[in-house]
Amino acid sequence: MKGMNGHIIAGTSICVDYWLWTPDQKYLHFLSHLHADHTVNLKSTFTGYIYTSPFNSWLVKRWFKIKPELVVSLSVGASHVLYEESSQSHFSVTLLDANHCPGSVMFLFQGKFGNIFYTGDFRYNPDVLEHP
Repeated sequence: MKGMNGHIIAGTSICVDYWLWTPDQKYLHFLSHLHADHTVNLKSTFTGYIYTSPFNSWLVKRWFKIKPELVVSLSVGASHVLYEESSQSHFSVTLLDANHCPGSVMFLFQGKFGNIFYTGDFRYNPDVLEHP
């Protein structure tokens, strides 16, 4: 199946739905949801950390047999502060419900690099305007 190759935030090691990597790369991997076009090249041999929603955390371990200690569950609707090694700085990521499929999220990244809103796949719902 041909699919997307994900995205890397320019000048950082932060990537979303991007699973082309080598063990020497120190990416921070974020997973928006588990549809096939967003998990191209994700395999059970993956050895990086994956940051995602609680539902996706459970599902990626079950479907892809990713080692549980590599999957980090982040609460939806809350901001989380993480450290990005390549820039030696902290950034925040907020997960927002994408209303696309169970567990699907959008990511708002904020740091030295600016503000980046990654939507992945989402379905508009008027409630989104109530919780910007």
